Amino acid sequence: MAAFKKQSGRQQPIVAVALFDFTQLVSAAAKGLIELPPGAEVLSGAIVTTIVWNSGTSDVAVVGDAGSANRYRASATFAAVGRYALTPTGYVTTAPTNVTITWTGAGTAITTGSARLMVEYIVHGRSQFNQGLDD
Repeated sequence: MAAFKKQSGRQQPIVAVALFDFTQLVSAAAKGLIELPPGAEVLSGAIVTTIVWNSGTSDVAVVGDAGSANRYRASATFAAVGRYALTPTGYVTTAPTNVTITWTGAGTAITTGSARLMVEYIVHGRSQFNQGLDD
């Protein structure tokens, strides 16, 4: 059996935050809010409604990327103030990739609503510092 070699490189997670409101999105159209570099893997995050969206019937959103519209969150509502955790999938980007939100509003014309998207990620192969290791 081959010996396992411990890696001394370490990195801190990176957190990106995007603030947005209803004027910046178009219903049923994906909008890139946070760009991830190649080799990035999402560890956690959330979408947080800060001001209720008021489309009349429903205001729902999914969080994903160009490869999968709901890769990180299959359903969140903007109809109430609240926090919806992202679901990390283990997916590692191979090129610069936007984390997208696709909001769908139904009913009367929207006049209020804001939220924020927070994404915590690491970049594979990146090292910020070394940790001494015992063999």
